[in-house]
Amino acid sequence: AHPIDLAALRKIGSDIVTLRDELAATAQGPLYFPFIGGAHTLAPAPGYTMKFPRDLFALLNARYGFDFAL
Repeated sequence: AHPIDLAALRKIGSDIVTLRDELAATAQGPLYFPFIGGAHTLAPAPGYTMKFPRDLFALLNARYGFDFAL
């Protein structure tokens, strides 16, 4: 009902970048994160190069409260 747009994602950009960095530090190979850039320049990665990590769904659910079960 209420899409999460890029402006909303940039408001929590520092949390998203922190999560990306934490996942990259523990990944066993490449991390195909769905966003590129820094906290204020966050942009979607090309769709063919990404996966959507479960931890990112959890972060967005905590911030925006959509129905999603992990």
